[in-house]
Amino acid sequence: CENLEGHRFHWRKMDQYLFIKKSTKGLVFRRLYVDDNMLIGHPTAIGDVIRQLRNCGLTIKVESNLKDYLSCKINFSCNMKQSWLDQLHLISNLEKKFGEKV
Repeated sequence: CENLEGHRFHWRKMDQYLFIKKSTKGLVFRRLYVDDNMLIGHPTAIGDVIRQLRNCGLTIKVESNLKDYLSCKINFSCNMKQSWLDQLHLISNLEKKFGEKV
């Protein structure tokens, strides 16, 4: 199977784990870390990427309601058009352990 560039994903210098694919069906962001992937984008375009990856022999687990990625909590805006990652639980644990030093 071809690499990410062969699937028209383009690597971004700003983040070595972020790849972007533009197609007529929409935009897909692919976050890749070791053996974990996260796809964000237009549902039809994501479906195409999943089919391509499965055709390469990869096992794909699809979660439509993801709450956590690599120990980061995934937060969504009320209209579900924006999201962000946070690790407030880790900061809270550090504050409990080290107090004012954090």
